Parts: sequence; C-alpha cells; structure tokens
Amino acid sequence: MVVVVKLHAGLRRLAPQPLERGEVQLDLPDSATLQQLLQALGLPEEQVLVALVNGRAERDLAMPLHPGDRVALIPPVAGGSASRLGTQHSALSTQHRTLPLLLSEEVQRAQRAGLPVVALESTVLAHGLPWPRNLEVGLAMEDEVRRHGAAPATIALLDGQLRVGLSAGELERVAREPLAKASRRDLAALLAAGASAATTVAGTLVVMQAVGLSVLATGGIGGVHRGAAESFDVSADLPELAHARAVVVCAGAKMILDLERTLEVLETLGVPVLGFQTDDLPAFYARQSGLRVSTRVETAEQAARTARVHWSLPGSGGLVLAVPIPEAWALPREALSEAIDRAIEEARRQQVRGAALTPFLLRAIAQVTGGRSVEANAALLRRNASVAAQVAVALSKQC
Repeated sequence: MVVVVKLHAGLRRLAPQPLERGEVQLDLPDSATLQQLLQALGLPEEQVLVALVNGRAERDLAMPLHPGDRVALIPPVAGGSASRLGTQHSALSTQHRTLPLLLSEEVQRAQRAGLPVVALESTVLAHGLPWPRNLEVGLAMEDEVRRHGAAPATIALLDGQLRVGLSAGELERVAREPLAKASRRDLAALLAAGASAATTVAGTLVVMQAVGLSVLATGGIGGVHRGAAESFDVSADLPELAHARAVVVCAGAKMILDLERTLEVLETLGVPVLGFQTDDLPAFYARQSGLRVSTRVETAEQAARTARVHWSLPGSGGLVLAVPIPEAWALPREALSEAIDRAIEEARRQQVRGAALTPFLLRAIAQVTGGRSVEANAALLRRNASVAAQVAVALSKQC
C-alpha cells in the first residue's frame, strides 16, 4: 500500500534522501504500523513528537495505516519538548494508548513550522473570573502570546476530547458554561464519560506532556492551604510540577494559601522558584509576600537558559517563574490578608472544602475589594501570558 508522508522542520535533515517539499510516497506492506513507517524512513522514535494521520493526532506506534493515508511527522515543538533533552520517555510511544487529542489549526501550523507554543489553562477562565470578563481576558491572553511571536494553546476537555487550542466559540463555551475542574485525578473518568471540564494547572500539565509543550501561563499555582496540618488540603499542582518538564509562569501562589509551607513543599520536591526581576515571591494580587524565591532572573532568556540546564539534570521536572503583578494593579497586602482571613472563616462556617474552596474564596475577596481583585487578576493574567510567550520564544532559539 502507498501512504504519503510529510516531514516537518528538523526531521527533513534526518531523512535518508532529499525530499521535495518534505514529502515522500512510501510503499509499505498492507496494515503496516506507524512504527514500521518510522523504520522505513530510518527515523528514531525519540525524534518524533507526534504523528498526524489524516489530520488527527496519533500517539500509538502500533496503530495500523491504510492505503492513501497522509501522515505528517512533527518533531518536538520549538521550546517545548523534553525529548530533545535526552529524556527516556519518547513523546510518541507504544507505552501510551491513543488519547482523544484534538489540536487546533493554529497549534498544528505552529508545530509544522517549528514555532513556539504557549499553553494556557482554562480553570482561570471557568472558575477564576466572572462572565463576561473571563472571556475578554481569555482572548486578551491569547493575543498577548501572539504579539510576542508564539501560538496560544488554551487547553480544556470538551465532550470527551482533550482540546489543545480553542476557537473563539469554544473559548466562549469554557467561559460561559458551568464546567467542572479537571486535575490529573479527574481526567480519566471525565474522558471515559465523554464529559467537559476546565483543566487546572495540574490537569493542563498532564495534557502538555502528551503533546510536548513546556511553557504554561496561568494566574497563580495551587499549593498548601491554610490549616493543611488538619485538613491535608494540598494542591495536586505541586506533585505534578515535580515531574512535568515545564516552566509555569504565574504570579506566585494564590495569596489565600499558606505561602511559606507551599515554598517548603516546592523545595522538597526539587522545583526551583525563579523570581522574574524580583527576589521576593509574588503573592498573586500583591507584588511581595515577604518570602524569598530560590533564584532571581532578569530576562526571559535567562529563565529559558536556567530551564534548559535544569532539565539536563537527571530526574528534574518543572520550574515556577514567578512574575509580580503590574504595579498599577497591585493591591495592599495587609488589607488583603484581613479580607482573606474573613473569607476563610466564612468558608469554614459553611463547610466549603476541596475543589470548591478556591473559587469561593476568590468570590469573597472580589466582594470585599469592590471588584478590584477581579481587575487585578485580569492584569496579572495578561502579564503572565506575555512573559510566557517571551520564554517560549527564547527556548526555541536555544534549541
């Protein structure tokens, strides 16, 4: 049988013979697999991030091909894949069953061209901001990423599919519909049920690893909640950060958390916390928390170099790049602390726990601040998207 194969970016240099427009027609045995196709081309598995078979992402090397199939082979995304760094886990692997992944046209174009892609998590829109401000901010974040030369990939689970990059209509759906929150624990059950959900930082990192992205922009990471000694309430973001090779660009951890203990857990897990032009850990709405970051970096290029070296060390996972909220939108730390204490006490009185706690506290803080915290959240999200795009571009240039 004959299939048409197109090699993208650096894969063309690995081909055994020059290819016109990067394309070749291969005559393969009937029911040949993706693995046999790679062998016929002489391409090492670890050099291929993902295969698009007739436009659909496939990750199972044992998948049989059919006559006339068009197969696009894509190397690791510029600035985005651990496989370039010698990881033992190939992005395209027989160890993983095919996931129901759907990449947007914009993300596919960026991958084909070897351009940087920035992941954006969707829980900040579905649960962090009110409608319609959340949609406006989601669109603004994507525009910030494009403005700095990268492609945005807002990640969500829609109708049982992991979506990497959303259309404007799909982004509106995430912002408007009452979606569940999906962390790593929740993904399998939601996928099996054909459900929809917004992904948390942890959930987004899982999807990013499946498609080879390594830069994420969000508001603030989760962490150790106040009173965790009794409740054991510690965000799944922290262990996910420990092994996902990604730079998470954020305004530090959310101020509603126990920031000191959150830093201690990150240190224990081996996750560097880089301060972007600051020695002090940002506290979401506030520019300073009074706690020191592990390392200060002045530029996106320095952050990218640090990430590259970190990933070259055996067993290394993610990094936090903590960016202070723009000064014009920062809120006074002392006044916020009082508002948060009152909100936490009210949550205890109403017995609000688990995944519902953070949205409850954010709404309470918005009421106390007369909506100023909503606009502060919007400002820091735009800023983080901008810095994340600059880091992704810097990573792509350091490949």
